[in-house]
Amino acid sequence: LPSDQDLLGLVNQFFATVGIVLPYVDKSFLLHDGTQLGQRAIWQSSKPGRALLNIICAHAAFTLRSTNAEVFYRRTLLILDELTLRGSSLELVQALLLLCCFQQNTQRSIASWTYHAVAVKAALQLGLHSPAPYDEHGMQKRELLKRLWFGVIIQDRW
Repeated sequence: LPSDQDLLGLVNQFFATVGIVLPYVDKSFLLHDGTQLGQRAIWQSSKPGRALLNIICAHAAFTLRSTNAEVFYRRTLLILDELTLRGSSLELVQALLLLCCFQQNTQRSIASWTYHAVAVKAALQLGLHSPAPYDEHGMQKRELLKRLWFGVIIQDRW
């Protein structure tokens, strides 16, 4: 990954551009006080978390017309190995939805359907399709869960 300062710039670029249209990630989860990367341990210990951060950087770099977009994209694919794709977590669903959108925007729409199918599987395993578990979370997390499920549905119709 780039330096913390460059990474922060890419994350802010993502939320100023792509994140507005694809609201699958809560900025407050990534940034603490809006100025530093929060919960850094997630990116260091969780493959879905690292994949999410890389695909966020890929989108941001793409909006800046940087050749690094392809580097971040390919790194995302490497992180999402077969074992990782068998699991289910919010970070995995987020990463997969953003990965599908990136592929569709970069002439790789056929490949996006494989990852979309995995996103559907992970979302169903997490129970995102059922509003019952939403009640055990605060309002901000409930909204994120809804956006993720609607993102899965919209991606399916896209």
